Amino acid sequence: MPTGSIKRGFGFNRVKNIMVSSSPEFMEDNVSTNQKLTFVFKNVISFKNTKNRKIRLQKYGNPKILWTKDFNENSIFEGQKKIIFTDFPTLEPNTHYYITWDSNWVKINQNGNLTPIQPVRESAFAYRFKTRSK
Repeated sequence: MPTGSIKRGFGFNRVKNIMVSSSPEFMEDNVSTNQKLTFVFKNVISFKNTKNRKIRLQKYGNPKILWTKDFNENSIFEGQKKIIFTDFPTLEPNTHYYITWDSNWVKINQNGNLTPIQPVRESAFAYRFKTRSK
C-alpha cells in the first residue's frame, strides 16, 4: 500500500493500461528506502525474444544507471502476472528516482497475442517516485 501522496500526471495511462498495481506506485512520494520494485500485470507476461530489452533505475536528472534487468524466457516470471525484483537496490532517502524501460522488455498476453510493452523514458512518460526523508 502506498504510504505517501500520489500525484499522477501525463504518462500514467501507459502504466495503468497494462498493470493492476505497482509498488512503488507511479508518482508516489514517501517511498521506503528498502522498497522492492513490484509489478502486477493485467494478464500473463512473456520474455520471449526480448533480449537486450531492459528495465532500469536512475536518479532523476542523472544518466548513471543504478540497476538494470534483462529477462529472457527462462525467467521465473515467464507466464506469470507478478514480478518482484528482489535484487532492487536500497535507495537513498529524500531522493527522486525514475524507472525507464525499453519497448518490448516484456510482452503482455492480450487476447491470445503477445503484445510488446511501450517504452517509458525520462520524459513525460517517466515512472517517477521519491523516497521519504530519514
